[in-house]
Amino acid sequence: METFMAQLRILQKKFMALNNDEQEKALAAVAEVVAAMRYVNVRHRFEREVELTLAWEAEKMIVERIAGDCSSLGIYNNTSSLDFDSAPYAFPRD
Repeated sequence: METFMAQLRILQKKFMALNNDEQEKALAAVAEVVAAMRYVNVRHRFEREVELTLAWEAEKMIVERIAGDCSSLGIYNNTSSLDFDSAPYAFPRD
């Protein structure tokens, strides 16, 4: 952090040594760079959001396909129709 602050002080001294026209050009260049950095940051966030949304949609489609396959194979049963007392793994009652 100290190195960064030292560099800022050097830049400030150089900036103060410029005449008004050169200062305006320097400020315009800084503003342009900041705007470009902001654009890149926003674009990266947008791309990441799209990527996450597509991944979520793909996972949802996979789950729906698996659920559909299991349903068509009869793997899912209606638990309300099962008689748990008659199952061979039922625990003995006292």
